[in-house]
Amino acid sequence: MYKEQFEWNKWENRILKNNIMIIILSIILSLTFIGCSNHTTKEEQLDKYMDKIFYSSNMPSISILIVDNGKTVYNKSFGYANVETLEKATPSTNYRLASVSKMFTAMSIMILKDRGQLDYDMSVKDILEDFPEYGKDITIRHLLNHTSGLRSFYDLTELLDEEFNEENQILDSDVYEIVKRADSTYFTPGSIFKYSDTGYIILGLVVEEVSGMKLSDFMKENIFMPLSMDNTVLFDKTLNMSINNRAYGTDSDGKKYIIKDQSYSSATRGDGSVYSSLEDLYKWDQALYSDKLVSKETMQEAYTPPKHLNSLYENYTCGWIFRKNGEDQLEQVHAGSTQGFSTIYFRIPEKQQAIIILSNMNEYNIVYDMDEKIRKIYDFAKESY
Repeated sequence: MYKEQFEWNKWENRILKNNIMIIILSIILSLTFIGCSNHTTKEEQLDKYMDKIFYSSNMPSISILIVDNGKTVYNKSFGYANVETLEKATPSTNYRLASVSKMFTAMSIMILKDRGQLDYDMSVKDILEDFPEYGKDITIRHLLNHTSGLRSFYDLTELLDEEFNEENQILDSDVYEIVKRADSTYFTPGSIFKYSDTGYIILGLVVEEVSGMKLSDFMKENIFMPLSMDNTVLFDKTLNMSINNRAYGTDSDGKKYIIKDQSYSSATRGDGSVYSSLEDLYKWDQALYSDKLVSKETMQEAYTPPKHLNSLYENYTCGWIFRKNGEDQLEQVHAGSTQGFSTIYFRIPEKQQAIIILSNMNEYNIVYDMDEKIRKIYDFAKESY
């Protein structure tokens, strides 16, 4: 299954409650709390829940940040950032964020918009002059909202006379070449929603064309440095970069966990190559309530969700899914999954609440179910679906 289809389908299945494994796991782990004393603190309840999960001698890690009213109320890591050296994870461990990275690509576009260097309704072809003629009606907004109709590059690698694998990974330039060699979109741009890694890779190229900077340098100079996110990077394979204090993605060989965190598509950037930690993501989360990066007007415009035609749940824009919860509060959420890593980021701006879960394991069911369990323990608003 291709990465973007796999990742979006997983998240949509969770929203629609069709993932039986999640439901079963939720029921089993809920038994942990039966009989808990009324005097047990929320932190103790969550600690006990985590102890039930971390049973293996070389278990990969999960790092959890919980924010309530703008303040950190839980910030802990469990398991190993490196299952071979048994280096323990900490809140400063950097994980690959996978598609949670898309919010940083979107913020890069928002910064350029705030500075008057582009407009959301500009045609992509007005910026990338060799963008294909069939995509002349695709705008920046369509890319941000996953309504461009661009075809998935995972389905079209045969358009290039090259075989991609873990050693010879596909790059953004290769994806762009695929887009140029394709002959059509899935649908008329702007008509319906279809999650697209291809679209966010193109957004990264737009940032580079407009700014004249490498995407990794633009993010560093305009997002990470201003927020003192000193250990966060957009990994760019072409620049021979290193990632300090990183977690290594894992898989199971049936007996134990092994390091395995690369696939043929792990080197694309705009769709999912940011590495960050709980400590740095707290700074990012709090900055979204301020004008440190863009004006409040730009933030408000960007974070006003669109109404897509084919699903009530797909109100997506600028790197976030927007939805109303059971208390009629607007929520922002995004999940990520790639080879060896699973992530989820949830927030309720009205209450300045957030849950961030980062993991170097492929067992995404545990990570996604954990978000629901934490909401219950910490009395965050109930889901509306």
